Amino acid sequence: MEWQPDEQGLQQVLQLLKDSQSPNTVTQRAVQQKLEQLNQFPDFNNYLIFVLTRLKTEDEPTRSLSGLILKNNVKAHYQNFPPTVAEFIKQECLNNIGDPRRSFVLPLGELQTWPELLPQLCNLLNSEDYNTCEARLEHCRRSARTAELLDSDALNRPLNIMIPKFLQFFKHCSPKIRSHAIACVNQFIIGRAQALMDNIDTFIESLFALAADEDSEVRKNVCRALVMLLEVRVDRLIPHMHSIIQYMLQRTQDPDENVALEACEFWLTLAEQPIWRCGGGGRGGKCSAAALDVLANVFRDDLLPHLLPLLKGLLFHPDWVIKESGILGMVAYLPELIPHLIACLCEKKALVRSIACWTLSRYAHWVVSQPPDSYLKPLMTELLKRILDSNKRVQEAACSAFATLEEEACTELVPYLSFILDTLVFAFGKYQHKNLLILYDAIGTLADSVGHHLNQPEYIQKLMPPLIAKWNELKDEDKDLFPLLECLSSVATALQSGFLPYCEPVYQRCVTLVQKTLAQAMMYNQHPDQYEAPDKDFMIVALDLLSGLAEGLGASVEQLVSRSNIMTLLFQCMQDTMPEVRQSSFALLGDLTKACFLHVKPCIAEFMPILGLNLNPEFISVCNNATWAIGEIAMQMGAEMQPYVGVVLPNLVEIINRPNTPKTLLENTAITIGRLGYVCPQEVAPQLQQFIRPWCTSLRNIRDNEEKDSAFRGICVMIGVNPAGVVQDFIFFCDAVASWVNPKDDLRDMCTSLRNIRDNEEKDSAFRGICVMIGVNPAGVVQDFIFFCDAVASWVNPKDDLRDMFYKFMPILGLNLNPELISVCNNASLGHWRDRHANGDVGVVLPNLVEIINRPNTPKTLLENTAITIGRLGYVCPQEVAPQLQQFIRPWCTSLRNIRDNEEKDSAFRGICVMIGVNPAGVVQDFIFFCDAVASWVNPKDDLRHFMPILGLNLNPEFISVCNNATWAIGEIAMQMGAEMQPYVGVVLPNLVEIINRPNTPKTLLENTAITIGRLGYVCPQEVAPQLQQFIRPWCTSLRNIRDNEEKDSAFRGICVMIGVNPAGVVQDFIFFCDAVASWVNPKDDLRDMFYKFMPILGLNLNPEFISVCNNATWAIGEIAMQMAITISRLGYVCPQEVAPQLQQFIRPW
Repeated sequence: MEWQPDEQGLQQVLQLLKDSQSPNTVTQRAVQQKLEQLNQFPDFNNYLIFVLTRLKTEDEPTRSLSGLILKNNVKAHYQNFPPTVAEFIKQECLNNIGDPRRSFVLPLGELQTWPELLPQLCNLLNSEDYNTCEARLEHCRRSARTAELLDSDALNRPLNIMIPKFLQFFKHCSPKIRSHAIACVNQFIIGRAQALMDNIDTFIESLFALAADEDSEVRKNVCRALVMLLEVRVDRLIPHMHSIIQYMLQRTQDPDENVALEACEFWLTLAEQPIWRCGGGGRGGKCSAAALDVLANVFRDDLLPHLLPLLKGLLFHPDWVIKESGILGMVAYLPELIPHLIACLCEKKALVRSIACWTLSRYAHWVVSQPPDSYLKPLMTELLKRILDSNKRVQEAACSAFATLEEEACTELVPYLSFILDTLVFAFGKYQHKNLLILYDAIGTLADSVGHHLNQPEYIQKLMPPLIAKWNELKDEDKDLFPLLECLSSVATALQSGFLPYCEPVYQRCVTLVQKTLAQAMMYNQHPDQYEAPDKDFMIVALDLLSGLAEGLGASVEQLVSRSNIMTLLFQCMQDTMPEVRQSSFALLGDLTKACFLHVKPCIAEFMPILGLNLNPEFISVCNNATWAIGEIAMQMGAEMQPYVGVVLPNLVEIINRPNTPKTLLENTAITIGRLGYVCPQEVAPQLQQFIRPWCTSLRNIRDNEEKDSAFRGICVMIGVNPAGVVQDFIFFCDAVASWVNPKDDLRDMCTSLRNIRDNEEKDSAFRGICVMIGVNPAGVVQDFIFFCDAVASWVNPKDDLRDMFYKFMPILGLNLNPELISVCNNASLGHWRDRHANGDVGVVLPNLVEIINRPNTPKTLLENTAITIGRLGYVCPQEVAPQLQQFIRPWCTSLRNIRDNEEKDSAFRGICVMIGVNPAGVVQDFIFFCDAVASWVNPKDDLRHFMPILGLNLNPEFISVCNNATWAIGEIAMQMGAEMQPYVGVVLPNLVEIINRPNTPKTLLENTAITIGRLGYVCPQEVAPQLQQFIRPWCTSLRNIRDNEEKDSAFRGICVMIGVNPAGVVQDFIFFCDAVASWVNPKDDLRDMFYKFMPILGLNLNPEFISVCNNATWAIGEIAMQMAITISRLGYVCPQEVAPQLQQFIRPW
């Protein structure tokens, strides 16, 4: 039976509601007391909902007040409502949704406590009343924000009912309802709700039907849906992509700016880049520029013919507004545009100068990647000018752009530091308050970027006085101290000992700031009504600057610490309620531990429990710094850390096993666990099995450094104590060990010994078992196939029948060569065995490998692994692989030319040489790429004879590019091989001599040939010098015009050595040799000494009867003595004692 109010009680409630609207204070107090009394009766809330929903004749304020009181009661006491009261309120809310005058959404708990709400709302959506329908749809949209819960079994998957219902409303006559319906469904796209995925085709078709809707909100939600679908279900959009692109082009020009902005997001997502949203003015222009930027990065030259004609007109337009839009668009084509953008920094209109700064900053990374004189130096020069611009907006843009350039350029800026500092220091006197803050950031970033290079007396003298002047000018309570303290923190770290003259007052003031803030916080906590809460940012930045001092000064900070109470203050800061204070405190603790542990050690017993309590990943940065500090303390404490292991280890183990923990925290946690295990292995090793797997996966991707080294030493010591703890996850440990590029020798020995102990009978039986299981259930290994590959690769010498079992998985390897699954594919590529038994399976994997290596935008590591695997397959099965050589030789060469010499590269190159022997025609078209790859070797093994006959055969000037690259490759190999090149000189020298004497040979080929002959003569003079007379003249004329460089240097050393072996070979053409020597501008000292050895030959040729010979000899002597000077005077300048006695004999004609 439905609840009905008592009439007398209802009138009392109505009177109470009316009285509560009285402005009289006494009446208000009485009402408040009466409300508290009535709240003791649960059905009082029934009266309130009854007034709100049923008494339509009552005045609006009374009904509204009834709803407000009910809402507050629901928030505070809903869990205590009797079921009958709760049900009555719920039903009344549902029945009255749609009232145009008010909302009936009450906070009636979570959806779990009202599971029938959404299905009932969906059923009520069938109402023909517009207001009711719209309101209920809006409530559905709000309730749908907990999308994950709605798609779960906890609520019996209400989305299965809701999604089809929402799709029906896509066709509603009301644009508002259509818009609400799309917005409802959009909330479930990114989460891939199963109910939506089941209806995905209907959803997409319905979106297309609304694409041209007259309502802008509908169009905006359609665009938003397509953008999100592009991220999660691009497979469903591909068949319609042409139409979608045409549609988005139209919507990008939509008259409604919000629709146009949403359409711009589509292009960014299409290019598979992170979305970049611009704030402030000109949002459409900047978002469009961002989209164009990303599209240009993807489509590159293909986009240029369509884009450039349009943008050229904008760039040179006389109207500055249009010119600004042109600059925004032209950022995609940089080599031609950067110079023009730099020129735009001098434009008369300030906004053009400003937007040019912004645009150039976006491409600082590209600028730095080019030769410095091409773009970096001109850009830096002009930006520094703009930093001193008269317009404040330009100053701001230039200073921000220069800070970005600093981050990218780093030590490239070192040669220009004096010029940079002059500008930045001058800006101190020019900038007002706002831009001064940006200037601090630019100086701090410069210090971070160039580091210790800033520690020069002249730089310190320029930089520190204005900073210290500002430091002294600002009061302790001035918030402008924040950016200045941050700036000084970076400067102190960079200057290191150079900051010593300034450190004491800075240190003391920081300590004072911390002490003042703590005192203010204490007074506020005791008397909050008398004191204001302190601004703890002062304390935070002061702690950060103290960290910078400790890091920069190192052990020199010890005297400052000893004369202060910083350890007492640090103890208080570490317990502060504000996470940011604790974060900075733990950072300072770690830095002081490294710099002056003498003062930290007495406090360890008090500090460690606080550190343990802060190992809480809910506060990521606090937890991260606390973890790092514990690791630093452990390395200083050694075995004395033992009493504190139990305080911190359980939390560390919990963190490293926690899902979705940020990468940096995982790495720091792994390092700290490793360090604890290094100093206290007996205490940590028993828990090895609890953390070894995430420990390995956390550290496998970080670079070699001291922290990683100490952590690995710890894990090795722990495995020694508890080897059983690693058995279950041994493949993860092997994978982590393999991540080292260059471990120290003793660490390598530790890891290798642990890895090798696993090759035994127990391992054999275990692998046989896993192979049998994979045969029964191959699907069970697919997800973790890369780990299986890694485990197989750990075998040193498996038995033949076990190896045969591994071969059975070749087809699985082939199936996994799918570049969409990068990590699986990468490991599968490396998983092939180097054994001639594999030839039966080449056809399974080779087509996929060839497809991968030719695929655009394939990650570098996958390309390299694929190239190595193809080479290895070719080495063991050349007859099967060589016929396809032409299909992969070019990407094979470009993939391997940049990797270091190692065993994998060696085996791959042996394979390619064997394949070229089988199918030489397969390499002809791309021979220059092969030469380039060959030249990438630094120290190849002796049997590089595989290469030389191939190179010799290709010394054919009919094919200029092939010949040129083969020649260059021979020269590079010669410099690496040294005297070991001797057996191959006869293979290549005759062809080289023929080329250098050949008429009409292109200049570049002549120069490369001359350099290579010189290099061959340098390493094998006895073999080359006898033919000196056959090539000395064209050799000299080829090299006389090229600039000084390392290749020219090595070639001239070779010719000098050959002249020493066969001086007669140069006599006839000695003037050409003198002319070539004279082409040097600044030869190295030892090369100049080699030239001096030929002075006697020059002296014999100073015979005026032979004018040309004498002339060249004279010129050469002058050049050798002092480069490009008058001979006698320069000889006198360098050897006055020898020349001056004859002064009278030549002074008049001189």
